[in-house]
Amino acid sequence: GILWALGRVPASRTVSMLVLVLALAGSLVSFVTLAWVMPNANQAFRVAVAGRAVPRGANELTIAELRRRIHSATPLTPASLSDPKLALNYHGRWALGTAPFVLAVFGVIFTRARTFGRMMRFVLGPIVIFGYYFIMFAARDLGLDRTISPFAAAWAANAVSVTVSAPILSLMGLGFMGPRTPTDR
Repeated sequence: GILWALGRVPASRTVSMLVLVLALAGSLVSFVTLAWVMPNANQAFRVAVAGRAVPRGANELTIAELRRRIHSATPLTPASLSDPKLALNYHGRWALGTAPFVLAVFGVIFTRARTFGRMMRFVLGPIVIFGYYFIMFAARDLGLDRTISPFAAAWAANAVSVTVSAPILSLMGLGFMGPRTPTDR
């Protein structure tokens, strides 16, 4: 949406800040949903379908319950080593909750860096979205088979997005919000 709306003309500093504030609000709502709403809704659905009490699985644990399970592991077998799915689920909720903001930062930086035509918006948007999800799922598989830590696996897509955004800033000679435009106030 950011690439589409701001792709034709450089956005003013005010518009860029508004987009980032809205993305931050979106991240907060996303995190609350991932941390508490979704697990409780999953559990309610499972109980309704089973018609009886059902033990909670990893996807039905709230963020606090996941954290307690991870920290309740014995020193010899921490949960992140004995069950990487728990740790990946925990860190993944934090990382996915920040995704709207991270992707908005990329979008704002890219649109502040240069204007581009209609075709570029159709090309870049899907590349960014599919690239993000590809990295997220590939890293998840690496975390599940213990090739990388669950923390690194969960945050890999966000880290790549930030890593790709940084060179755009430096190559274009921009500060975070770019040069002031005549419409900035």
